Amino acid sequence: MSIKNSNDPRVKRTRQLIQNAFVALVDEKGFENITVQLIAERAPVNRATFYSHYHDKYDLLDTSIEEMLNTLTEVIKPKKFQKEDFQLTFDSPHPIFFALFEHIAENATFYNVMLGEKAAGNFSYKMMKTIQAHFALSLSISQPNDDELMVPRDILISYVTGAHVGMIISWLRRGMVYTPHFMALQLTRLIILGSHTAAGLERPF
Repeated sequence: MSIKNSNDPRVKRTRQLIQNAFVALVDEKGFENITVQLIAERAPVNRATFYSHYHDKYDLLDTSIEEMLNTLTEVIKPKKFQKEDFQLTFDSPHPIFFALFEHIAENATFYNVMLGEKAAGNFSYKMMKTIQAHFALSLSISQPNDDELMVPRDILISYVTGAHVGMIISWLRRGMVYTPHFMALQLTRLIILGSHTAAGLERPF
C-alpha cells in the first residue's frame, strides 16, 4: 500500500468507507463473488483510491480482520494483570465481559457478516484464538497451580472460549435482543455456576 499516514482523518474515513462497502457486499454476495470494482462503486471511491490503500480484496480482507481483532485484544486485555482483576461476583457483570459485548454491539454488522456463512479468512477461528489467548492469560494469573484445577487446563480454556464465542454468535443471530450489560452478566453467572447448576439441576445455595 502506498498510503503512509494512516492516522490522517481523511485516510481513516476513506478506509472506513471501503471496509463498510466490503462488509456489505460480502453479506450480499459472498466474498468470492465480489470484485474491487464493486467495492469501489459501493464506497464510493475510484479504483486508484482503493489501490492506494489495499493491494486487492484479499489484502482488504486480511487487514479488516487484523484491525478488528487488534481492537478486540485491547478491549479484553487485563488492565493491571493482578489476581484480583479476575474475581467474579454474581450480581454484577465482569468489566471485561461488559467491554467485550459492548465492542461486539458497536461492530455488530462486521461480526454478523464475518461470523456468517458468506465470510472468508477463517475469522471465527481467529476470533476464537484471540479470546482463547485472553482466557489462558487470565487463568494463568488467577490460578497458576495446575494441581488446583478440577479439569485439565487446556480443556477448561477450550470450553470457556467456546462458550464466549457461542454466546456472541447466538446473540448476534437473534438481533441482540438483550443488552451488552445483560449478556455480560449472564456470562459472568454461567462461569460462576457452571452449566449444570445454571440449568437448575443443582442448587448452589
